[in-house]
Formats: sequence, structure tokens, C-alpha cells
Amino acid sequence: MVMFLVIFGIMDFFLPAMLDGTESEVIETFLLGLMAGQFVMLSIWAVLGPQPVLVRWLLMLLTGMGLLLIFSLGAFVIDSLSTEAAIIIEPFCWLPLVFLAIQSPLWISKLLTGCRIVDVLAEDALQSEGSRQFDLRQMFVVTAAIAVILTVARLSFYVDPSLYQGAETQMWLPLLTDCLVCAVWSAFVAIPCLGAVFVARNPMVGLIGVIVYAGMLTCLVAFGITLISGSGDDEPFVIMIGLNAGSTIVLLCSLHLLRAAGYRLLWVRRKSAATDGGSA
Repeated sequence: MVMFLVIFGIMDFFLPAMLDGTESEVIETFLLGLMAGQFVMLSIWAVLGPQPVLVRWLLMLLTGMGLLLIFSLGAFVIDSLSTEAAIIIEPFCWLPLVFLAIQSPLWISKLLTGCRIVDVLAEDALQSEGSRQFDLRQMFVVTAAIAVILTVARLSFYVDPSLYQGAETQMWLPLLTDCLVCAVWSAFVAIPCLGAVFVARNPMVGLIGVIVYAGMLTCLVAFGITLISGSGDDEPFVIMIGLNAGSTIVLLCSLHLLRAAGYRLLWVRRKSAATDGGSA
């Protein structure tokens, strides 16, 4: 993970310069997809990683804020005169809520299957029984965390109140809509990449499957956006192609490095069944 953070940090520092120097919309969305893929990778580790949940979640959230800060520093170097404080502060207030939205499909998958990323050497020491139970203490912690996250998001309304003319609903609706879009997009990007790297028997077959899947999803979503908007513009296709390509490349490379380092995706149900069968 430290190696990932170094690579991600260097990439994010130079992203504003690359965005400023390109005139191609495909390349621009591809570069933004690289950064989006980083946050999805941090979300995967925050949900499925081997450390205690509060430790890994807070560490990944702070890491995401650090990457956002590096990106802001790169933008400040490129265009320091026109950079306003609100433009820098608001994303930091929104990030915890967006970060949680990106994780939501992964949390649902973990609660249903008990899957997690573990070190192969430590797999036998894991306790499989009761790992998917959700007790009152966990519900209290989740409720408190969501309350804090919403409070932090609400602070962004006071950074530049003139934009909302005193009506907070003008900000809540777009923000929550963006969170819903992030959750759906994460489900269609993160889970297939996890399957292609950790589930597929042949990495090449998994890679081909992800490419075909991403292509079909891109065309389907772009066609749906075009149909809803009623315009014949090809901009949705360009945006989806660049965004999905960038994020998929980051996820596949990062997950393959994890697999090469000795990590695997473990299903608690599968391990429990094997244990029960052996004892029987």
C-alpha cells in the first residue's frame, strides 16, 4: 500500500499539468479516470483489507484526503492566481460522504458473502464463524459515523454561502445524486475487477472479460444517457470510455500487484463449508 501511495501521489501531482496541457476530451476523461480509480482502490482496501475496520477505514480516508491535497497543490502550482479557497476546501468536506458512497456496494457484498482480502500466510489463522454478524455496537458505530460524515458535508455549505442563496437543499440534492452515481459506478467497476484478478483461473481470461464487460457497459450507459437527454451528441460515449478505461487500468494493475505480493480474496462461506466438511 505504501508503494501504491507513492505512485498515486506522484501521478496526482502532475495530473493538473497534464489536464491543462491537453485539448482532447478523451485524454482528459482518461486522466480523471486514473484518479477515480485510485479512490476505488482505496475503497476496496478500506472495506476488504486485513486490518481492523476502523483502522483501515480512517487510514484510507486520510490517504484519500492526502491524494486530494497533492492534486490541489499541483493545481495551485499551475494556476495559483485563480485558485479560490472554496474550490479547495469544498472537496475535502464532500470526500468522506463520496468515499462512503463508493464503498457501499463493497460493504453489501462483504455482508452477503463475507469476502475479504487476506494474506495467504495468515489465512489459516482467521476466524470464519460470526464474521458476517452485525451487532448493536456495530450499528451504533455506523450510525455515529454517518452522522459525522453528513455534518462534515454540511460544513461545505458555509464555505461560500452565496452560491446557494441560503437554501441548503440546493446543495444536498446534487451532492446526494452524485453519491448515488458514484455508488452505482463503483459496483460496475470494482466488483468485476476483483473477480478478474482474484476469481478468474486464468488472468488473461479475466482481463479479456473485464475489457468486454467495460466496453458493453460503456456503450449501454452512454446510449442511455443520450436517449434520456434526447441529444445526438457523442459526448457521453467519450466521457464513459475515458473514465472507465482510466479507472480500470489503475484497478487491474493495483490488484494484480496485491495478488503478486501474496494476497487473495477469501470467502468466509466457502472456508466455513470446507471446515464443516472436513470435520464431518
